[in-house]
Amino acid sequence: MLIPTLFCFNFNVGGPYGDLGVFGVENGGYRYGFQGQEKDDEIKGEGNSVNYKYRMHDVRIGRFFAVDPMYKEYSYYSPYVFSGNEVIAAVELEGLQPYRLFNSPDEAAANFGQQYNPASILEGREYGTNIYAVHSYKDDYTRASQTHYYYEEPNKGTKDGVTVPQTWNNKGVRVATAHTHGEYIAPWTDFMGINRAYENNNFSKTDKENAEERKVNNYVVTPNGSLRRYNYSSKFDALVRTDMPSDPKDPTQLNDNDVIPLFERIKKEEEKNKTENLIDSEIQVPKNANGQSASSKNKTNTT
Repeated sequence: MLIPTLFCFNFNVGGPYGDLGVFGVENGGYRYGFQGQEKDDEIKGEGNSVNYKYRMHDVRIGRFFAVDPMYKEYSYYSPYVFSGNEVIAAVELEGLQPYRLFNSPDEAAANFGQQYNPASILEGREYGTNIYAVHSYKDDYTRASQTHYYYEEPNKGTKDGVTVPQTWNNKGVRVATAHTHGEYIAPWTDFMGINRAYENNNFSKTDKENAEERKVNNYVVTPNGSLRRYNYSSKFDALVRTDMPSDPKDPTQLNDNDVIPLFERIKKEEEKNKTENLIDSEIQVPKNANGQSASSKNKTNTT
C-alpha cells in the first residue's frame, strides 16, 4: 500500500495516446512517456509501450493488453479500456482507475457535487471522497509545472454520515475532503418532546472537527443546492457555489436544479402519452354523405 507522495504527470503531445515527446520531437533519452509513466522500448519498439505498473499500455491504439485488476468495480467499462475512454479529460492511475483533473479544489468539489448530489438526495444517504493535488509538466524541456486536482471514487454512507475512502494508494497529496448531506430532512420532535433538526445546509460540528483533525479543508454539498468550504486553519466557512443539484423539498432551495426521482419522470411520461392517446381517440373522422368515413375504402358486394 502506497503512502501518498507528490507525483508528477507528464502530458506529452504527439500521437493520439502519447508520443516520444512534445509535438513528436524525441526527448533525447527521457525515459518517461504519456501521463508520466515509464516507457518500455524493448517490447514493441521505441515509444510504443508504456508501463503503468499494473498493466502495459500500447500508445498506438490507446488500449491495455491485460485485464483491469479492478474490473469488478467498473462493470460498465471494458476490462481493457484506457482512462475510461476519456484520454484527454482524464488520466489513468497505474493502470487501475481513470481520474479527471481540475484546476482547483473548488472545481473538483463542484464536479463531485454535480455528479453525486442527485444520487445522495434520491437515496437519502451521504457520499464522501478525498481530493488530491498532483503536479503535471507542461513539457520536457522547460520542466515548467502546474498543479491539478482530482477526487477519487466516493464511499456511500447513511443519512447520518459517511466515512471517506481510506485507500491511501492514490497519486498526489490529499488537500481536502468532500461529502454530500443527502436529502432535506425537516425538523422533528422526538419521543421525549425535544425538538431535533439536521444540519441540512451547513457544516455539522463533526464535519468541522474532522477537517481540523485531518488538517485539510472540507467541502459539503447540501440539499438546497449550495457548495460550502470549511477552512480547517482559519475555521472560516465560505459559500462557494449555489448551482448544485437540489432537493425541491427544501424550503430554502437556492436554484431550480431539482432532483426528480426516475419513477416520477417515468410516471409523467406515461401520463403524457396516455393524454395524447386519449386526444387522438377523441378526434372524429369526417364522414361522407353515405355515412362512411372518408378514409374507408368502397367495398364491392359479390355473390
